[in-house]
Amino acid sequence: MSCVGMDVASEGFTAAVYDGARVTATRRFDTREEWVDEFLRWCREHGVDPRADWVVVENTGMYSLIICYALHAQQVRLSVVSPCQLAQRFRLSKTDALDAGRLAEYGHRYGDCLQAWEPEPVRVVWMAQKLRLRQRLQRMIGELNSFLGSVGMHPVRDGSVVSRTEQMLCLLRQQLAELDEEIRAFVSEEPAWVAGCEVVRSVPGVGEQLSWQMVVWTGGFRRVPEAKRLSSWLGMAPHCYESGRRVWRGSHSRGYGDSWGRRLLWLCALASIRSDAWMKAYYARKRAEGKSARVVLNAVANKLLRRICACLREGRMYEPIRGAA
Repeated sequence: MSCVGMDVASEGFTAAVYDGARVTATRRFDTREEWVDEFLRWCREHGVDPRADWVVVENTGMYSLIICYALHAQQVRLSVVSPCQLAQRFRLSKTDALDAGRLAEYGHRYGDCLQAWEPEPVRVVWMAQKLRLRQRLQRMIGELNSFLGSVGMHPVRDGSVVSRTEQMLCLLRQQLAELDEEIRAFVSEEPAWVAGCEVVRSVPGVGEQLSWQMVVWTGGFRRVPEAKRLSSWLGMAPHCYESGRRVWRGSHSRGYGDSWGRRLLWLCALASIRSDAWMKAYYARKRAEGKSARVVLNAVANKLLRRICACLREGRMYEPIRGAA
């Protein structure tokens, strides 16, 4: 079995064919032109059946999505691989051709572990875009509030700057309120989303925003991720790094992930500490043991994730159990 690796850039990609022993062919394709038919023809010329053999694409965000949607429409057998998966296995020189070859080799070696890429439902993609717009509106409001505060404290300030900033803040807050109403109406059109959001919000401390985010993370509640895997993807799960007596760095998260998702969970964790007696007692006990507030807050957020995923998996509202987390 042969495998094709694709190293994607902004205006094109480099493809490489791996036959099980070596890279047999590489080529650069320009995505600004009619590239799909040309790419499929090139694959067949080098003994690759794109519908049966793996085509492994490195995840580069929007650039790789453009490639994947075009190839998925042609029923190509795709798998999208995180760059960190390759970094763990290949630590050599770096060029586009080498990266494409490593992707192809990775697909050949781990073909039994790859997952076929499927596009999310259109309404889930729209929901994700609405939430990203909401995040940016909130960031802009926060930045302008900070700027207005700093200008207000300055002994010499321009009144026109203050006035313009206040006008912009008023407009952004109005846009945010209108977007929230639009999202609520959008969610209400899907009965499964309404039911799923109600289940998520039944967990103490969890509010409307996190329930909306769970719509995206679960693909419209079509799948329920494992809490540990979701936590790791968000950059909140501690991973051990120790071997023997000399290698020991303690447990740390991977240090990157969905920063906005982490922020939402931490805010929910703070609310949970105030509203849930069990969480409040747990937080106080861990702080008394000497753990930092940030570490305990992260543990509370992980417990919330486990509760949410368990309720979604069982399809029922959260019911507090005395003495259990």
